[in-house]
Amino acid sequence: MINPYLLLGIPENLSQEQIRSEYTGLKENLKEDNFTTNLGKIQANRCITLIEVAFQILSNPELKNQYHNQNQNADLNNSKDIHPRLGQLCVVSSMISLDQLKQAVDVQVKTKKPIGEVLVDMQFISQGQLEGLLLGQDLIDVPASNPSPLAQRLLHLGLVSEDMILIASVKQKAQNIDIGEVLVQEGWLDKKLLSVLNG
Repeated sequence: MINPYLLLGIPENLSQEQIRSEYTGLKENLKEDNFTTNLGKIQANRCITLIEVAFQILSNPELKNQYHNQNQNADLNNSKDIHPRLGQLCVVSSMISLDQLKQAVDVQVKTKKPIGEVLVDMQFISQGQLEGLLLGQDLIDVPASNPSPLAQRLLHLGLVSEDMILIASVKQKAQNIDIGEVLVQEGWLDKKLLSVLNG
């Protein structure tokens, strides 16, 4: 189930009037005319659709209670670290693009070959690069616990994928910059939209 508070970027303790005010302001800021890039317009439209759903849930006492009841017992604590997958490491290290990774995964699904072998066969990386990545793969950790509130919101809004967040998390750790800025640098998120969502 979606988290309407996360989609709207608001705390759970707001009054109905405050929720309406936040929703109205966010919807105004997300109007397509406020964006100059195609990516920004597309992402803003996606956001508007989902924040309308979120607002409908929070405006309807029955739906709001249903949301709270379903999420009362949710366990969101997963604190162990994870290792990025091989394809994600290739994107992080700029050996391949995310589109090339998607192409390789499509081939992997059809051929059932390991992704490293597919990447080499497609000549996206060399055998030496593959061996180096495999040696270093276990040395890179990314916290598996809940990503930043911004990352969670972007995931819920459907603006980025979990792969993008993991790749951006590794780059964020290496470059010591905000995850939103990494997503913008990669061309996965419109800069103006990031500004709107950061409020």
